[in-house]
Amino acid sequence: MSLYHPTLQGVWKYYDKRLSIVLPSENLRHSNDATKYIYNTSATKAKEITNGIRGKWRVKFQLYSYVGGATAYAQIYRNGSAYGLSRATTSSTPVTYTEDLFFDVADLIQLYAYTDNADFPAVVQNFRLYGDIIDAIAYNTLT
Repeated sequence: MSLYHPTLQGVWKYYDKRLSIVLPSENLRHSNDATKYIYNTSATKAKEITNGIRGKWRVKFQLYSYVGGATAYAQIYRNGSAYGLSRATTSSTPVTYTEDLFFDVADLIQLYAYTDNADFPAVVQNFRLYGDIIDAIAYNTLT
């Protein structure tokens, strides 16, 4: 995807998003915040974001057990394969997890979750990507 971007001198520059990169930061870029209840006892896709810019994203999500005592599990996947750390909690209030992970353009950034007791769901919410977008080798002056 191509976009136009003004410079400080007022000259419009052209850049190609495929040549940009992302670095982890606290700048929110994408979110899938809805609360999702997962009753399955095996890893099940709960959320998904299609990546548009190559680089390392800061990925955050919240996980908790609907009922304290049951264990809720979650893990970040890339294109259907486990990628991030496996997380687990028995907390009945949201616990925020953060990881800085590399993704390529068009990768599916996914959050899978499950519970150890099908009567008490794992709950995930606030699946978010944070980063600074850097325009690398991408500027060409338009006349």
